[in-house]
Amino acid sequence: MPDDTGFEVAPARYIKDGREVCDLMRDSCAEFGEMNGVEGDILFAAACLTHMIKYNHRVKDPVTDTDKARWWREMYLHVLNTENPDPRHNRPDFVPYSRVITDSVPLPGFEAFFNIAKKD
Repeated sequence: MPDDTGFEVAPARYIKDGREVCDLMRDSCAEFGEMNGVEGDILFAAACLTHMIKYNHRVKDPVTDTDKARWWREMYLHVLNTENPDPRHNRPDFVPYSRVITDSVPLPGFEAFFNIAKKD
């Protein structure tokens, strides 16, 4: 049975241009944070918490959703303190997160959001 939680392998649907979507999210949080004077990893940690809450309250597949909530909790703890392991650390092909800086926001549609946020 394939691992749908992301602990053993990244599900293919979460890979974009050779990187995991959670890493793209973290890059976006860093960029948004820089534009607004906020620590990007704090923003990403908040995103991890929201995903954890979502999976804790979802009833689609209680076993898998509980595991996914645990994955996001472990990522949250890792982002706040890198002495805590990244939930992906047991994967055979694990590569620790490294920010990728691009010329533009990596996710379509975010540019307008960032521009709105900058006006405040």
